[in-house]
Amino acid sequence: MSRFRYIACAALIGLAAVCAVFVLPHSARIGMDGIVLAAPAGDDDPEGSGEESKAGKEAGSPDAEPESEPKEPVAKISPELEAKYGIKVEQAGPGKLVKQTKLPGEIRLNADRVARVVPRLSGIVSKITRDLGDAVHAGEVLAVVESRELAAAKTAWLTAKEKVDLAQVTYDREKRLWEDKISAEQDFLNAKQTLAQAGIDLRSAEQQLRALGLGSDYLRSLPSQKPESLTRFEVTSPIDGSIIEKRVVLGDSVQADTAIYIVADLSTVWVDFSVAAKDITTVHVGQKITITAENGPGPAENQIAYVGPLVEQETRAALARVVLANENGQWKPGMFVTGLAAGDSVDVELLVPRDAVQQMGGVPNLFVKTGGRFRAAPVVLGRGSDTHVEILSGIEAGQSYAAGGVFMIKSELEMSKAGEE
Repeated sequence: MSRFRYIACAALIGLAAVCAVFVLPHSARIGMDGIVLAAPAGDDDPEGSGEESKAGKEAGSPDAEPESEPKEPVAKISPELEAKYGIKVEQAGPGKLVKQTKLPGEIRLNADRVARVVPRLSGIVSKITRDLGDAVHAGEVLAVVESRELAAAKTAWLTAKEKVDLAQVTYDREKRLWEDKISAEQDFLNAKQTLAQAGIDLRSAEQQLRALGLGSDYLRSLPSQKPESLTRFEVTSPIDGSIIEKRVVLGDSVQADTAIYIVADLSTVWVDFSVAAKDITTVHVGQKITITAENGPGPAENQIAYVGPLVEQETRAALARVVLANENGQWKPGMFVTGLAAGDSVDVELLVPRDAVQQMGGVPNLFVKTGGRFRAAPVVLGRGSDTHVEILSGIEAGQSYAAGGVFMIKSELEMSKAGEE
């Protein structure tokens, strides 16, 4: 009898335990190891429905909640930030796709506006008035040279001039005496010959001084100059420009053909482009070209002024040259540049700047603006040049898109996508 009671009690206890598992809420269920398992937030059913109500909802039943679709990342950027980061918004539309030839080039001095300044005679540099980088004008004194050669040339001119003056007086006197039948004709002819020879000597001496750059005004003032100035020669600049090289110091002994300064007019420069053999037929004089420099001044537009008739043996390239205005000196000789020579054009329905197209996940995208927000719109690209590209599909004409400052938008969209993942 007692045995039967023990068995009945054990059965009742087991039945009570089983009932507790189904009746108690999820948060109070006891695990197999005796620890109370905490339910995720929202799993407790205050109405007592428990897991049965959740399990009772079939996936295909009308009461089942549909899974939410992933949201498309967008970037909301205020007008102030658009202006700060240079974001430029334009409307998609038609345009002309211009075929362009890309040419490497270099800024060079305009050789027609460069002057080598030489003293024209030998001597010792006694004074320097201008230094490297100085702006100078034509006729401005750069240095002073003391020269015995100059003193000899000036003395020869002064002597010849005195002889001419004296011979003129003798000639006038002998002419008057001969006309009055007082002196012989031979005396008159001798005086005439002496005057002519003196004139020849004077012109010869004058040409030597003019060869040194001394003009008529200087020659007229020469007789009144002090004797110590006979050896003094002022070296002047032949053109307006800037001193780009200085090769002399005080006390230097210089020769007549020694270039002591180089002056260049930098108001214009040459841009020499290398034209590959395959592009020679597409480049011609008068062709428009856009010139850009990395980390340099903004783009400049001009026309090709010269195309060389020869192909260099070493480079297998021809020369194309542009004369570029450089009033502010922003184009520095030696600077490397890139030229885009414009060719034929073709009309396309949708044309956008190439920089506006960004790769995201290996797919080209434009950043379309709708209601103050930017989103990435995958596009299909068509024909293109170095600066623009045709859009075949992905956006419609009239849609607003980011044409500049797109890296800021791309960064925002990528961060938004990473945050959702």
